[in-house]
Amino acid sequence: MTGIKRNKKSLLVYGTSFTLPIGIMFFVLFTNNIYWGSDTTILASDAFHQYVNFNILIRNVLHDTSSFFYSFKAGLGFNLYALMSYYLGSFFTPLTYFFNGENMADAYYLFILLKFGLIGLSASYCFSRIYPKLNAKLLILLSTSYALMSFSTSQLELINWLDTFILLPFILLGLHRLTIEGKLGLYYVSLCLLLVQNYFFGYITAIFLTLWFLTNLSWDFKERIQRLRDFIIISLLAVLSSSFMLLPTYLDLKHNGDQFTRLTSLFTENSWYFDLFAKNFVGSYDTTQYQALPTIYIGLLPLVLALSFFTIKSIKWQVKCAYLMLLIVLIISFIIQPLNLFWQGMHAPNMFLYRYSWVVSTVLILMAAETLSRLEELKLSHVYLPILMLITGFTGALFFKSHYLFLTNHQIAITFPFLAAYCLLLYSLVKRILPIRQMVVLMACFTIFEMGCNTYFQIKGIEQEWNFPGRTAYSGDFQATEKLLAKTDNSGLFYRIGQDNHYSLNDGMKYHYNSIAQFSSVKNKQAAQVLDRLGFRSDGNHATIAYHNNTLLMDSLFAIKYRLSQNPAEIYRFQKIAQIDQLSLFQNQNDLPLVLLSNGLYNDVNLNQNQIYNQERFVEALTGENYHLYNEIPIELKSNLHMIDNRLFANSLDKESITVNYRVNDPKTSQLYLMINNLQFSNQDQQNLLLKTPRFSAQQELTDAYPLFNLGTYSKGESFDFSLVVMNNLSVSFDQPQLFALDLEAYQRLIDHFKSQKVELAVKNNHINLHYKTQKEASLLFTLPYDKGWKASRDGKPVTITKAQGGLMKINVPKGKGKIKMTFIPEGLILGCLLSLIGFLLFLIYQSIQTHQTSKKPLHDK
Repeated sequence: MTGIKRNKKSLLVYGTSFTLPIGIMFFVLFTNNIYWGSDTTILASDAFHQYVNFNILIRNVLHDTSSFFYSFKAGLGFNLYALMSYYLGSFFTPLTYFFNGENMADAYYLFILLKFGLIGLSASYCFSRIYPKLNAKLLILLSTSYALMSFSTSQLELINWLDTFILLPFILLGLHRLTIEGKLGLYYVSLCLLLVQNYFFGYITAIFLTLWFLTNLSWDFKERIQRLRDFIIISLLAVLSSSFMLLPTYLDLKHNGDQFTRLTSLFTENSWYFDLFAKNFVGSYDTTQYQALPTIYIGLLPLVLALSFFTIKSIKWQVKCAYLMLLIVLIISFIIQPLNLFWQGMHAPNMFLYRYSWVVSTVLILMAAETLSRLEELKLSHVYLPILMLITGFTGALFFKSHYLFLTNHQIAITFPFLAAYCLLLYSLVKRILPIRQMVVLMACFTIFEMGCNTYFQIKGIEQEWNFPGRTAYSGDFQATEKLLAKTDNSGLFYRIGQDNHYSLNDGMKYHYNSIAQFSSVKNKQAAQVLDRLGFRSDGNHATIAYHNNTLLMDSLFAIKYRLSQNPAEIYRFQKIAQIDQLSLFQNQNDLPLVLLSNGLYNDVNLNQNQIYNQERFVEALTGENYHLYNEIPIELKSNLHMIDNRLFANSLDKESITVNYRVNDPKTSQLYLMINNLQFSNQDQQNLLLKTPRFSAQQELTDAYPLFNLGTYSKGESFDFSLVVMNNLSVSFDQPQLFALDLEAYQRLIDHFKSQKVELAVKNNHINLHYKTQKEASLLFTLPYDKGWKASRDGKPVTITKAQGGLMKINVPKGKGKIKMTFIPEGLILGCLLSLIGFLLFLIYQSIQTHQTSKKPLHDK
């Protein structure tokens, strides 16, 4: 019966640890009008543009048995396997199968709730075994603090980061068992799972585990140092066993990722003396964008108890020194830029800074657990110094509040009462004013309530900084888009679709069509650079590629067969197929295939900052002929504006709008494009430009893309006026606009030239098959990013795929006809699988040897 009662008690503790974080998060989100089916979604920041679309993508792959290796749904094409290793490595990813694109936002909400519950459950289970003396209520206190630490709650929309904190307690328990008992299995398996799921957080965890193991040697150095070999070997075997994911990902990042961040200063930006205290106020939320401070909050009581660790006499001074050194190393990492970058793989994050700050939170919770395991030893003298230290630090942060403007009166008003309450509780506990059992319950209740308050402020911070988008922003045109896409060609021929008025740059993933636009940290940088030079804007770190605001010529060359648009501007030989509400589907009569046959061997040409010039040079390199496609034609400014150094300045007369009028005379038979460089608005929040022509009026998209606007198709001898209207701005300035005319007769000759080529193409999943015939030695240029994962054969014999323009692919072929077969398998996957098998077998052998070494006895616990 005792065993049954013990099991029931354990189930109650674990159940509470699971449901409490879910309940708190559910209530907090509900107060922000976020719940299943609500009008407001949880898709803040990257969740809206990236994560939810990646989940829809993998859902579609599961349903239509597409390749897990490669996808054409964004960026011309990309290594899906590499993307999975960062964005989609989760226990919950297979569950996307049971949802669809329209309700994936609700699935996202459900997954977040369940993950917070599992974090609490895993912490409760593992802490109870690492610290068996912990009271059950205190176990719930610590597991809830761990589950709802600010690092997780302030970035909850980054859903796959949460999986790290589900696995971390098991890794720590596994390391504990390895160190104390010589048991290797749990540490090996849990570390493997983390490395496979998320290489980035796996890397951070590996650094943390090394420091943690070395720190814990201080408990019993002579005994525990004997486990150093086990720790090193099992850690390396875990890495080796994860090679089937790590090696392909590493090679993809090596070839296509960013360079290491250059060190420009010794210290990190925005660091100040009281940063850590300021971020430990209840509800403290500064930003998750730039200039952020490390997010380390775990609750005031766990923090006091963690600091009390250094005052308890039963803990050896060597242990205290080791833990103090660990904390110093972590805190210095927040200040010293080389250390900060080292923790993050020598890459400065693009927002969401200090991605390793959860390590401090975890260490503090583990130190609090050590203190609570010695609760009967606790005296007032043990908590005086920690509380005094916090009061001093909080006061200092308030005194220098100009550095911490994010601290509000509400946060200050609840922090000090909570701290006072914990002082009273600790005093009552030490003086035995109430039975220990009742005091423990009160401590747990106060801490859980505090964590709920902090979570509320974190969610409010996300809402104010990023905004939780409405459901209409996520799925407003979903049904209309789906119905229009159903009218596209389903013959199996490869083509791409462009979308002018996109909700995100990953709409191709969301709606399951082949696309050029992309937003992802896992990208092909070289291909993005080429696309940028050709007018598909991709600057900075090339995480984004924009389709809109480019030319008809690029639509054809890059296999755009359909265009989804709310823009009524006419485009040559784009025929409207259907319209639902404001959204229309247009078909390009001049679309070209995925592969273009060059006139002779293709040689790279120099591309500069002028996209129009680059497009002509690209065509000339492909065809060996100058088609004289573009001409710059003059435009007449009809408005009375100020011009200084070829730059126009306009002011609002009615404080509502600014109108600038132009006239175009005899543009000949052409598609007209207006380039307006260096647009600057007085109101940065209202960067809206309305283009008015005699045939249409359309709002122009200014974000992400180049300022190249389509004026429509015009015939020879036709003159017209057009206007630029800027709304909600007092002033606007821009460089003298340029008007480019695409000669439609020359353009049509070019299209006819490519259509006459004898190339037959079939694309399925990660395979491309084509037949070609050429009158002379030539190049097959693929409008696909160059990736070493692609392998090709011609008539059964291997051929080399080389780079075109540094980022696209080409295959040189001799005169005559032939058959090309191409297959994409992530570079390093086969070797990685072999290494993983070797790692697993070596682990089994090593574990077997350890098991049979009966002379080695388990180490004594501390």
